Amino acid sequence: MLHMGILPLQEKDGVYRGNSGRMRSKSFFFTFVLLFCYNTLFSQQSVQMDSGRIHERSISKQALQKIRGDQDFQYDRYREPPKSIWDKFWSWAWYKIDQLMSTRPGKITVWTFIILLAVSAIVFFILKVTEMNKVGLFARTSDSEIRYNISSDDINQISFDEAIERAISEGNFRLALRLLYLQSLKKLSDKGYIDWQINKTNSDYIFEVLNKPWHPLFKSLTRKFEYSWYGEMNIGKDDFENLQLQFQQFNNQL
Repeated sequence: MLHMGILPLQEKDGVYRGNSGRMRSKSFFFTFVLLFCYNTLFSQQSVQMDSGRIHERSISKQALQKIRGDQDFQYDRYREPPKSIWDKFWSWAWYKIDQLMSTRPGKITVWTFIILLAVSAIVFFILKVTEMNKVGLFARTSDSEIRYNISSDDINQISFDEAIERAISEGNFRLALRLLYLQSLKKLSDKGYIDWQINKTNSDYIFEVLNKPWHPLFKSLTRKFEYSWYGEMNIGKDDFENLQLQFQQFNNQL
């Protein structure tokens, strides 16, 4: 008796296999073949052969050497900028100092020089602040120098004609020039051109008479006085007589 919908079993090596297993194997085989053909077909269609022609070009050795020497193409190289003469001097100086400091006698010499330089700077600063004469530290100061101290001159308490004659007779032309300048300030103050104050600077007085016709001469005399007095520049008799004549001309214009 046959049963509908049921396939008969076949015996092989003691194992019963149905027709459904054989059909599944065939289905897998045909599926694999179909996928392989599909991939092969489309992979061949995607490949395109280059039909262009290759033109070989070469570069000469001279052109290649020129390109190698061009800084615009040297991306991985750093070149230190050329040093000036001043930079070379300091490089040499620091090299020598480093050599000197590498030994014990050299260290002693360098530190001794630094200490002396620092002491000299301090002494110079003190001299400028106190406005002292260098010679005054080691020698006796004359009475005329003491009488007309820089920081305490009062133009209303000085007898200028007498003081100037005394300074000239002593050969102290720097002091005589200072007295001439203070005398000109007193005349400017008496005529109301400046407001004299003991704590004012010479630049203040130059600014106060800026619009006067004799302003250039007064400014020139002020600078010459400062070079002589604050710059500690000694002036000779001839130079002083020339300056004295200029002060007389200035006073006559007031």
